[in-house]
Amino acid sequence: MHIANSMNICFDRFPEVDLLPRMAVAGYTGVDFNFWDLIRLLNWHDPEEADPWLDELAEAATDAGLAWVQAHGPVFNLFQESDDDRFQRDLAVTALRACGRLGVPWMVMHPSTLRMPPDDGEQLRQLIEANVDYFRSLLPACEQYGVGIAIENITGKRVESPGVVRSPGSTAEELCVMIDALAHPLVGACWDSGHAQLTGLDQRANLAALGSRLKVVHLHENDGQRDLHLLPFTFQDAPDRWHDIMTGLREAGYTGELTLEVAASFRAVPDALFDDLLGYTVRICRQLVSQFETSQL
Repeated sequence: MHIANSMNICFDRFPEVDLLPRMAVAGYTGVDFNFWDLIRLLNWHDPEEADPWLDELAEAATDAGLAWVQAHGPVFNLFQESDDDRFQRDLAVTALRACGRLGVPWMVMHPSTLRMPPDDGEQLRQLIEANVDYFRSLLPACEQYGVGIAIENITGKRVESPGVVRSPGSTAEELCVMIDALAHPLVGACWDSGHAQLTGLDQRANLAALGSRLKVVHLHENDGQRDLHLLPFTFQDAPDRWHDIMTGLREAGYTGELTLEVAASFRAVPDALFDDLLGYTVRICRQLVSQFETSQL
C-alpha cells in the first residue's frame, strides 16, 4: 500500500519539482498531483508551456521512485457563473490531459451543489442528475487520456450560514447513486475524511457502503466546525475516529493508497523544520497502515 501526500504542502514555499526527492527521503512512496493549487501557475491550455513543466515533474518523480496515485482536479460549481467557476470549468479536460501525461490514474472532482431547503428530495434528485450528466460529458476525455474521475464526498452542512446547503454527494449513498448511474470503469469515489467529519457521518458505515467504488482517499481531520485539513490524531477524539475509518476501509475491500491532504499543517512550519514534519507525517501514515492491516472485520 502506497503512502502519499499532496504536492500542495510546498505551495508558495519552493518548487514542486524539488519536493519530490524530499518526500522520497522521508519515506513516501506516492504523490498526489494537486492541479487545483497549481491552476494559475501557467497557461495549461498551451502544451508548449505546460508539457515541459509536466515532463520535468514526471522525471523527478521517476528519479525519486514515487508513484502518481491521484490528482485533485479543478473545483467549480456547475450552477454558478462567476469568473472563477468558468475559468476552472474550462480547465477540466485540460487537467485530465495533464494527469494522463504524468500517468495519474484518478483525478478527484467535486460534485456541484445549490442552496436549497432541507428535505427537498426532488431538487436533490435533479442536482444529482445534473452532476451525472456533467461527469458523463467528461468520459470521452477520460478514455482518451486513461484517467478516471473519482467523485469526492463534500460537506453536507454549513453551520455558519443561514439556511442549508444541500450537497449532492455528501454521503456514500448519494455517491453510489451517481457512480452507479454512470456505470463506467473510469468513474469511482474519493472519500474525504474531513468532509465526512464536518457532515457528522458514521465513516465506517459509509466507507463500507462504497465498497469497490472507492478508489482514492483524502485523509485529514478538523474540529467539526471548519474544514481545517490538519494531521490525523490532532484532536483528543481522534483515536476512535481513525480506528473507525481504517476499519471502514477494510470493510470496503479498499486496495488503494493512503493519501494525506494536510497542507494547513505545513503552512506555518519554519523552513528548517519542514523535512522533520515531513518525516513525522510518514510515521502517521505508517500508523494508519498498521491500523488498516490489523482492523477486525
